Amino acid sequence: MKFSKIFAISAIAVLAMSFTACKKSSENDEDSKIKRGSQEALNAACEQWKESRQYWEWSEAFLFGPATTYSIDPHTDTWPFAKTQFESLMQKYNPATNDDDAAFIDEYIAKGESSAGFHAVEYILFRNGQPRQIADLTEDEVYYAKSAAKDLRLAAIKLVAAWGGDISKEEQDILDEAEWEAENNYGESHFLNQSGTQAAKQIIAGCSDIIGEVADSKIASAYKGEDTNYIESPHAYNSIQDFYDNIISCQNALYGKFGATKPESNSLIAYTNAVPQMAEQSKKVQDALKNALDKIQEMKKPFVLNYTDASCGVAIEALHEFDDELAKLEELLSKYENDATQNAELKKVAEKYYKDVVLATYRGLADNGKKLADRVDKIAE
Repeated sequence: MKFSKIFAISAIAVLAMSFTACKKSSENDEDSKIKRGSQEALNAACEQWKESRQYWEWSEAFLFGPATTYSIDPHTDTWPFAKTQFESLMQKYNPATNDDDAAFIDEYIAKGESSAGFHAVEYILFRNGQPRQIADLTEDEVYYAKSAAKDLRLAAIKLVAAWGGDISKEEQDILDEAEWEAENNYGESHFLNQSGTQAAKQIIAGCSDIIGEVADSKIASAYKGEDTNYIESPHAYNSIQDFYDNIISCQNALYGKFGATKPESNSLIAYTNAVPQMAEQSKKVQDALKNALDKIQEMKKPFVLNYTDASCGVAIEALHEFDDELAKLEELLSKYENDATQNAELKKVAEKYYKDVVLATYRGLADNGKKLADRVDKIAE
C-alpha cells in the first residue's frame, strides 16, 4: 500500500519564516488587491483546475516508477496545503512587484510539498466549493498561483519524458530551463523489460495501492476521526470526485485504455476473462469495481462537510471488497507465472497498458497542465 501523503513543512518553508524581508503594513493591504482581471477569468481558471485535476487523479493507479522515483507525487499532490505558512509569506513578500521576492517564491514552490502543487492553486482560487471573488485576491496571491501552476506543468512534462513519451520542442525547452533530464526511459527499461506476468502483477499492485489509499486514508482518516484535517481538495469541494477518479484510474488500467468503460482487447481483464481458470474471479473483479464506483458516487457531498456520514463507511467497505477480489485474481495469475503462453499474452497486455493507459494519461495531464497555467495567467490580465 502506498504510504499516505503527509503534511510536512520543507526546509525551505522554515527558511521562509526566518528570511528577512519588509513586512507589509496593514494600510498597504488594500493596495495589494488585484487591479486587473475579471471574475469570468477566475471562474474559467477554476473550471480548468477541476479538469486538470482529473488527469492527475486518473494517473494514480500507476504512481510506481517516475512519479515516486523523482518525488513528483508528493510534490504535486500533498495535502493539506500549508495555508498558515502561505498567509505569512503573503504578508512578508511582494512577488508580483519585486523580482527578488518573486525568485524566492518560485524556489519555495519548486522545493516544497505542502506549499506547492494542485492544492496550492486550489486554495488561492476556491473558497467553500466556489470560485473566490476576484476583488478578494491580491496581486501576490495571483503570482503564487501562476508560479504553482507553471510548476505543475513542469511536473507533468517530467512524467511524460520519464516514461518515454513524445514531448514537443516547447516542452523540451521547459525541461532544459529546469536543468532536468530523466535517467532513462522507464517504460522500456523497466516496465516492459520484465515478464508479462510480472508486468500484470505490477498493474494490479498499482491499483491496489490507490484503492487502499482512498479507502484507508483519503476517506477513513476523517470518517474515523483519526485526522479531520486530512481531507483532499476541501476548498474546491472536490474530494468525492477525486476519490471517484482514482478508481477510474484502476478501471482504465484493468480495461486497457484511457477512458475505457469495458475491457479492451489485450487488456488485463480481457485476458483473465478468456482464461477458464480465471474467468469467474475476473467477473468478480469487474462487479466489485463497478460497486466501488457506485458507492463513491452515492457518498453525501461535499465530503468536507459530511465526512461522518454513513455513506462513507459503505464506500470504504466496497473499496475493501474490490481490493480483496483483485488480490485473489493476482493469486491466480501467479500460479501460471512460469507459463510461456501466459507470459506471451500478458506481454501484449503490458504493451497496450503502457501506450494506451500510461502514456495517454500523462499526455493529457501535460496538455491540461499548459491549459491550467494559461488560465491562471489570464486572471490578472
